[in-house]
Amino acid sequence: MSAEEPELLNLDSLMDPDIRVLDRGVVLRRADTRRVVSLWGMPIVSWDEGDAASQRVAMAVLAHHQLAPQGAIAEGFGVKRVTVWRARRAWEEHGVEGVLPKKRGPKGPRLAKGRCRRQIVALGRRGFSRREIARRLGLAPQTVNDVFRQEGLGREAQAAELFAEPVAEAAAAPAASESVEAAPAQGATPVSVAEVPGPQPQEPAPSAGAAEVPAPAVGPGDGAPARELDRVLAAARLLEEARPEFVSGQAVPAAGALMALGLAAEAKTSLFKAAERVYGRLRPAFYGLRNLLCVLLLMALLRIKRTEGLASRQPQALGRLVGLDRLPEVKTVRRKLNEIAARGKAPELMAAMADGWAAEMKDALGFLLVDGHVRVYSGTRPIPKGYAARRRMATRAITDYWVNDEEGMPLFVVTAAANPHLSEVLLDVLAEAKSHTAQRPITVIFDRGGWKLTLLRQLREAGHHFLTYRVGKFRPYPRNRLTPHEGEIDGRKVACKLFDTHIRLRGVGRLRCVAVERRAGNQTHIVTTREDLPALAVPYHMSGRWRQENFFKYGREHLALDALVSYQTQPDDTERLVPNPRWRALSRRRGKVRAELKALEAALGRLEAPPAAKAAKPPRLSRQELLAKIENKRAQALRLWGRLKALPRRVPLQEAAGPQGAVLLEDERKRFTDVVKMAAYRIESELVGLVAPHYRRAPDEARALVREALQAAGDLEVTNHTLTVRLRPLSAPRHTAAMAALCDILNQRQLHYPGTHLILRFAVKDE
Repeated sequence: MSAEEPELLNLDSLMDPDIRVLDRGVVLRRADTRRVVSLWGMPIVSWDEGDAASQRVAMAVLAHHQLAPQGAIAEGFGVKRVTVWRARRAWEEHGVEGVLPKKRGPKGPRLAKGRCRRQIVALGRRGFSRREIARRLGLAPQTVNDVFRQEGLGREAQAAELFAEPVAEAAAAPAASESVEAAPAQGATPVSVAEVPGPQPQEPAPSAGAAEVPAPAVGPGDGAPARELDRVLAAARLLEEARPEFVSGQAVPAAGALMALGLAAEAKTSLFKAAERVYGRLRPAFYGLRNLLCVLLLMALLRIKRTEGLASRQPQALGRLVGLDRLPEVKTVRRKLNEIAARGKAPELMAAMADGWAAEMKDALGFLLVDGHVRVYSGTRPIPKGYAARRRMATRAITDYWVNDEEGMPLFVVTAAANPHLSEVLLDVLAEAKSHTAQRPITVIFDRGGWKLTLLRQLREAGHHFLTYRVGKFRPYPRNRLTPHEGEIDGRKVACKLFDTHIRLRGVGRLRCVAVERRAGNQTHIVTTREDLPALAVPYHMSGRWRQENFFKYGREHLALDALVSYQTQPDDTERLVPNPRWRALSRRRGKVRAELKALEAALGRLEAPPAAKAAKPPRLSRQELLAKIENKRAQALRLWGRLKALPRRVPLQEAAGPQGAVLLEDERKRFTDVVKMAAYRIESELVGLVAPHYRRAPDEARALVREALQAAGDLEVTNHTLTVRLRPLSAPRHTAAMAALCDILNQRQLHYPGTHLILRFAVKDE
């Protein structure tokens, strides 16, 4: 047994009745009142003994991932084999919801009769939405939909009832407590109904039964204002987009996120302005383009990594941060993303943002970092495979090629269709980068993945400067030729031992090479075409590539860069050349035959060895039998080699994929959300830069401090033209002091909330 192979169970443990071995390395244990399934000693699933639902999930997971045979799982869990099969099928078809037990009793909505039906009709005629009526009365939404359909209360009927002339009984109706246009909080700036085209609405008289469910009025600090009127107008397609409307309140969760939203609106490269230029407006609805961008930015800033994460947050509480009565539901966000994806303008939005960000670069000779980021795909669609360095294996994946500036700030991203090598797409990426940098001279920095002499020659012929690591076998320089160098670059002290020289590469020509000594004593050679850079600046700029790696790690953990935004697919290019699967299978078969031939020749050598050198265990075959088998294997290897030479190594995808075909993941939604995440990262980085001079531990803790400040709760106070946010103190006094300094800096910039004229003011409460 090798040192790396996990230790197996001994015989004494196999006799323990609390331990059942399901398969090699898979063990089911009973620990007190818990049941635990371990894989090579590592617990992977655990549940209480009486929890039948969790046990069913454990059986489904083991069967789905084929960690043990279904018969062994059934025997170990004490159930029938068909039970394991059903759990696996339910898991594969419906996920966890399919495995969990269903609710007993009637599944459909209950019928609405009598008083309940009258309440639904009364609220529907007064303009309340179906979802709001279901929430107020505690009914299923389908029940309200059935009553609306039976009573003819469609969207047009609601709008007609709302804009109808008041009847005679209107004078006897209650005043403000039952009006749809309830009085807003003091200082609030609600959307004026006069701005909506059409006749001015009047409140109709309540019908029979309406007084039983009065509409609440919004008072100071009660929460978000009532938006029933806007929702009815949006349902009738008479409202382009709901305007932000803030009211005063206390202890609003994540009120610190308003600092980032204010910066997003006032940034030189504003996401809102660029999106409006590219997309114009979405279809008339309550949630428009500006509201959707605010929600997506809020999700990125508050680390809501997926759209499904909105379901676990309080929609009314977070809705106050965007000036609405609540955040949109998950299905609403998906529907808006579908509408945006249908227009196919995400590349235009990314190009518009990249142009603005590139214009903010101060250096005339800029440095750009280019590297590929592999997103592993764990679904069942037949998408192309790529090499995932984190897993050290080839798997189904999507490769994104990111372009960042020297500080690690993202500029734009290109999604490759078939996971090509960096050396195959670098020229195309640089061509797009040139279009965003107004043809200014740039120097591209890439790692060993782009080392290819043909590519280096093409980069030099195209006039591109580059920095990269030298790859291949080369002799290190004598250590006495590497001399210490010290200096200051971009305000940072740099010191290392290096040797500046030139090398000549075949087909490329003479290039500058800087050898740097590492701590372990080995040397790293950096090749570049920049002759004007000081010797110490070459390794400094090359080490900036790790800022891009840090961005990948941070974005993967905090911004969910690897998250699957959409399950939609698009057809792949059927004419694209891919490795021939027949050639690969035949080559694998030939390798197996050659291995068998090598083993037979080794056996023949042991048989013909001198008596003193013979092995203790001679071959079981005679010399004549070994020679016959060797001749047979040699002839078989030659036949396979002839068939291999006749087969092409690469064929069109249509021929290689077979009848099932090959698809690519639809990337329109991913590009759109990537632009939002890049904007959120840049805003967060700007906040880090603002707070750094006022925080002693800024190099290590500034970004964590900003994340804590964005999550801080606070009080909102609305006046005529000002929205004051009073934030609660943070976890440590030094954090609170730094956040107070950040508030003073933001107040000097006179930030506005997106889409309004409200000036944002920030302060820290004394508690």
